[in-house]
Amino acid sequence: MTKTSKGGGPQTEEGKKIASRNSLKMGVYSKALVLPGESEADFRQIEEQFIHDFDPRDMAEIAMVRDLAILAWKKVRLENLELRFTLDRLARPLDSTERYQFSLLGSQVGQDYLRSPSDYTLEYQQTLEHATAFTEQMLQRHSAKALVEKDLDDLIKNCPILADYLANEIGSSNYTNPTAKNVLRYTFINDDGDEESFLASVFKDALHYFENELKCFVSMDEIRRQSQALQDRRLMSLMENPQSSRAFDDLRRNLFRTLGELRKHQEWRRKLQAINLADQSKTVEEGGRG
Repeated sequence: MTKTSKGGGPQTEEGKKIASRNSLKMGVYSKALVLPGESEADFRQIEEQFIHDFDPRDMAEIAMVRDLAILAWKKVRLENLELRFTLDRLARPLDSTERYQFSLLGSQVGQDYLRSPSDYTLEYQQTLEHATAFTEQMLQRHSAKALVEKDLDDLIKNCPILADYLANEIGSSNYTNPTAKNVLRYTFINDDGDEESFLASVFKDALHYFENELKCFVSMDEIRRQSQALQDRRLMSLMENPQSSRAFDDLRRNLFRTLGELRKHQEWRRKLQAINLADQSKTVEEGGRG
């Protein structure tokens, strides 16, 4: 009958190694550390990397490797928190002082450009210039009562951007039969109580829109300069806040202190194992001589 250990625990080095890893991977403490919205899988990845790197063999090493994983996870959390806070501060609306110092950023022109700066290409500028001139001509023809149905039928070919603007305005109105003939004749009562041509009103609004869009090109360099200056100013203000730096420093010090303690303990364990091996070898030699 094979004799077994009364303790029932792992006897081989490999068994002890597996047991030490299992004690770290129970997940009891990770559930308390991973907050709602955080990924337990990400924490596990950090934990597994520390286990792989330091290969804990006894309870003291298990505790210190666990502490390292916790400190590293808290550092990741703090970095994510700082990123979210910084992005939120950089994107917040202008305050009264900033509106005065960075006037273009608070204007409609600046907001339009910053909303989608990649749209403001040379091709778009040329399209706007053509649309502005073409819309002015259409308004003049309308005032002279020289505008005809064919002008509207050809609008999508002659000035697509104005045709789209008109189509959107028709779509948002209560028009039931928007033929070219009806659009030419359609009138409404404006806010002043006067009768106004629907088509003339749309062309005026479109002209105003095209002219404002063109102003973005004129002010583009200054808008970019003010935007960068504002971001730099806000970042400098955030960097002057010492609280975040102190938190990072505390975590870093604790992490490296724990790392130093772990390395000292592992070195002590290796030396102890070497002494035990030497004592066992000496005992075997003495037994052989006896």
